Amino acid sequence: MLERLVMFARAALFATLIVAAASASTLSPPSLVVGLPYKAARARLIGAGNHPVQVHPGLGLNGICLGRDDLCAAYPEVESCAVDEDGPCRFRWRTAKGRLFTVHTRGETFDVTISGGAWND
Repeated sequence: MLERLVMFARAALFATLIVAAASASTLSPPSLVVGLPYKAARARLIGAGNHPVQVHPGLGLNGICLGRDDLCAAYPEVESCAVDEDGPCRFRWRTAKGRLFTVHTRGETFDVTISGGAWND
């Protein structure tokens, strides 16, 4: 009986750790909707109390935009952008509680869309 109780306690602890690890890796809050245009997602993020992190002053890191002048000029939180077919970009953000996260987008035009996100801790 005691062995079963110990086994059950270990299983419960293991399950709790898995749930905690999964929730720590998800981007919530804020919740990002894949496919949503970045402009709309940006407004939602700001409305929810998150803050874009200025990665570059003006146009790009140290005055040099990394990949996309149009996006760097519009959004100081652009961390990097590729200029290839899918044009993946990374945008740096901070929650109201100070936790850093990155928003990932895709797209060749100025209207890039959300492709995901990740915590930066």
